[in-house]
Amino acid sequence: MKHFLKIFLISAVTATALPAAANAATGPATQALSACLVRSASADDQVTLVRWAFAIMARHPKVADMSAISASQYISINKAGGDLFTRLLTTDCTTETRTALQSDGEAAIQASFTALGQKALQGLLGDANVQSAIGDMLQYVDQRKLLGALTGLGG
Repeated sequence: MKHFLKIFLISAVTATALPAAANAATGPATQALSACLVRSASADDQVTLVRWAFAIMARHPKVADMSAISASQYISINKAGGDLFTRLLTTDCTTETRTALQSDGEAAIQASFTALGQKALQGLLGDANVQSAIGDMLQYVDQRKLLGALTGLGG
């Protein structure tokens, strides 16, 4: 049950962190761009993407108190993110980007970066420290109630 809950929580984190609307543009050209981005982004690139996403989400007033990103760090993270975005779309995946934009419009970029973001987030969620932190929340989950709700056996 504990393993199931970890998988469930990881899925919930992934679904929460990435916009579902981006999955609307999933034509063949967008799928090809997504595949190119995932293939072209190294593990370090994926960390850059997650760091950028974390930095921008940390700007939200409801979570800003949980992060202490300095102005210089924010600029550095944005520069790295901008450089990555530029390289992936204009060097590594130029043809796929052009084709996807022509076929599916701007939604292709969002959908493709959502696919890359999911891959990057999976990499971070697989880290032992993150797994342990996910497990920390399990002590507050009413496992009997959850199992009952999922199986219909009461709880």
